[in-house]
Amino acid sequence: MSYDKKYDRRTITHFKWLFVLLSAVLITTGVVSYQIAASQLKEQLSRRCHALAATVAAIIAEDSDGYASFLEDMDMESAYYQNTKTLMMKLKEVNVEHVTYIYTVKQVDENTTMYVIGGEPSDSPVYTAPGVMDHAVTKAWRTAFREQRAVLGEDFIRTPYGVRLSSYAPIFHRETGEFMGLAGADVIQAQYGGITKLIIIQTTIGLLAGMAVFAAVIWRLSGSVNFIISKERYEADFARGIVATGRDHYHKMDEMYSRLRILRHDYKYHLNATRKMLQAGDSQGADEYLTDIEQKISGYELQNFCNNHVINALVADYAERCEKQNIQFDVSLNIPESLSVPNYDLCIILGNLLENAVHACEKLEQNRSIKLETKSIQNQLLFMVKNSFDGKIFYKDGMPLSKKENGGFGLCSVKEVIDGHGGDLTFSWDKDSFTAFVAVKLLGQ
Repeated sequence: MSYDKKYDRRTITHFKWLFVLLSAVLITTGVVSYQIAASQLKEQLSRRCHALAATVAAIIAEDSDGYASFLEDMDMESAYYQNTKTLMMKLKEVNVEHVTYIYTVKQVDENTTMYVIGGEPSDSPVYTAPGVMDHAVTKAWRTAFREQRAVLGEDFIRTPYGVRLSSYAPIFHRETGEFMGLAGADVIQAQYGGITKLIIIQTTIGLLAGMAVFAAVIWRLSGSVNFIISKERYEADFARGIVATGRDHYHKMDEMYSRLRILRHDYKYHLNATRKMLQAGDSQGADEYLTDIEQKISGYELQNFCNNHVINALVADYAERCEKQNIQFDVSLNIPESLSVPNYDLCIILGNLLENAVHACEKLEQNRSIKLETKSIQNQLLFMVKNSFDGKIFYKDGMPLSKKENGGFGLCSVKEVIDGHGGDLTFSWDKDSFTAFVAVKLLGQ
């Protein structure tokens, strides 16, 4: 056996052991990272539930006499009930991604609570009318009532109404200080699970990316080593970019809720202004005032292009980049939340095509534009990325290339993914625009 062959076999063996070792480290790190992230998310949800419960308690305390009167007569036609119900519904709508229910309750006896006012519309399947008795009390509920203090939920508790995490805040009469009951906010486990899916996807993408890098090195070792290492570095950087994009998207969500906490702090001033308008008979002014608040709240919403959280985060990142670079970015996405094609593969396809489109537009002084369209037709998922460019095309092995560093690696990765799913990749262009078309087969859709 020649020295070169011995060297190749020993190198491959070393890479195999290195791949196994690093795979074990990556998997362990991923599992631990997920557990830490999930625990932190649960704590954040508990604190957000408490913040919302405290907000509801503050709203009720602003008109303590009105709440006390409602506890006596339970008049659902009263102006107090209608106004308070409207405010709670708006508060719930703003925080719908991270809270399931907000409500106020009054203790009847040690084992019974009475539902008073909630944030659900009357036509909701989970609507509970004022005066309904509930005997499914929890330890946190008992503690909050007995000690008349705020209680943050520590974990999800199974109740007759589902598995939920609850936080409570006490309601005191503004003038007398009398304890009037509790304000509560719940998040159900299913909603928590939906949020953790994004964390799981990010962790999985990171693990797959790392394992794919080393697997590809071994697979290609007998070929052009320099090309392989460069290509895999590109893919690793790209995968890290996908994870970072998802993480940035989550941080933006957290920033949005920080702004909402500031808005919540000013709720009492808005309530006073609205109440004075209503007392003066200016119902139109009050309605306009509430509409203005609602518009301000809606301004904190993040861009939503599709129901697939991972793809939405990726496209949102490119939308932000295009806005900063004065590139017109038109998006029309029709991507189901669940597909037979892994999210990682979709990110490779869309991310590389959009990256090339942005790079082409950066070379232009004006008329920069990118158009992204996706359609799901029968058993195929179709992509179209059209961008303006300078009209210069460079080809190698039938693939258009750019002159940037690592040019061509992105499209090679795209083609590999598409070929793996029995799809097709084609291009067309004229003097002003370049278009990439992708068709990927879907299984069992």
